[in-house]
Amino acid sequence: MLHSSLSYLLWNPNRVVFYVPYFDHPVVWYGVLFALGFLVSYFILKAILAVEILSKISLDASKDVQWAALRAKLTKYPHVLPDSEDQNSCLQALALSIKTKKLPYSFYRSKILPFIKDSDQFLDSMTGYLIVGVIVGARLGYVFFYGWPFFRENPLDIFKIWEGGLASHGACIGILMALFLFVKRIAKTTLNFSYLHLLDVLTIMSGFFAFFIRMGNFVNQEIVGLASKLPWAVIFLNAFEGLPPIPRHPVQLYEAFFYLFIGLSLWLLWKKNKVPTGHGLFAAIFLITLFSFRFGIEFLKEPQGVVLPIFKGLRMGQYLSLPFILAGITILLTFKKKQQYKKSLL
Repeated sequence: MLHSSLSYLLWNPNRVVFYVPYFDHPVVWYGVLFALGFLVSYFILKAILAVEILSKISLDASKDVQWAALRAKLTKYPHVLPDSEDQNSCLQALALSIKTKKLPYSFYRSKILPFIKDSDQFLDSMTGYLIVGVIVGARLGYVFFYGWPFFRENPLDIFKIWEGGLASHGACIGILMALFLFVKRIAKTTLNFSYLHLLDVLTIMSGFFAFFIRMGNFVNQEIVGLASKLPWAVIFLNAFEGLPPIPRHPVQLYEAFFYLFIGLSLWLLWKKNKVPTGHGLFAAIFLITLFSFRFGIEFLKEPQGVVLPIFKGLRMGQYLSLPFILAGITILLTFKKKQQYKKSLL
C-alpha cells in the first residue's frame, strides 16, 4: 500500500493455525510460537548443562562417576583428554571438548551422562519448576500490573488463561521464584548448583525464548507501536487492542531481533569461555542489557496498563524494568568487590 510516497506493510494474518478435531478449539500462532520457543530453549539449556554438570560432579567419588568405565568409553576419542591421569584435569578437558564439539554431544548423552548420578532427572525436574513459574508468573503479572481493575470485578476470569493475557515481567518474576525453590530442593544432592550458577545458565537461553514470544505478539497483532512514517512501518489491520489501522512502529520485531542478538551473544561468550558461569555475570549482562532496551522501547509503544504518577511520562513496563536493571547492576558490583578482595589477599 502506498502512502505519502512511502511503502508500508499491510499485516493481517489469520491468528488461528488450526482447530483441534472434535473439540473445535482454535490453536493460535502465539501458542505455537510459544511452544516452539520453549522447545528450542529446552535443547539449548540441555546442551549448556551438558558442560555445566561436568563442572559440578566429583570424579573422586565412585558413587557419582565410574571413572574407569568412563575412560574406557573414551578410547575412541584420545584427543579429548590430556596425558595427565589427574581426574579433575581430565574432567575440565572433557567439558571443553563437548563445548567446542571435539566430542559429539550425542556421545555425551549416550556414553557419559549415564555415569553421572541423578543427572537424568535434573533437567526435567528443573524444567517442571520453570514451566509452572513462567505460566503462573506471566498470568499474575498481567492480572496485577495491567488488568487489575477488570479482574478485581471478575476474579474468575483470572483462570481463563486461554483467552490471552500474559506479562513478560511477571514471567521473569515467576522464573526467579521457581529457580529459588528448585535450588533449595537440590541443596543436599550431588548436583547442588548455586542460585547464581543456574541463573547464569538460564539467561544464556532466555534471549532465544523471548525472540519467539515477541514474534508471536507480532503475528497476533498485539503490543503494537506508535504511529510512524518510517518506510518499514506496519499497518496492523486487525490490532488486538482494537486500535485504528495506521502505519506503526513494528516494536514487536524490534524487540524480537534484539532479544535474539542477546541470546546469540551470550551463547558465544559462554562457548568461547569469555565469561565464566557461576558468578552471576551472564545474569548481570542479560538483566542490564535486555531490560535497559525494554525500558527504552516502551517510548515507541502504545501505552499499556495503568500509568503510575511517580515519574511523569513513564509507563508500567518501564517501572517494572527498573528493578531488574538494578538487580543486574548489583550482581555486577558484588562480583567486582569479590575480585578486588581476592587480589588484596595475594
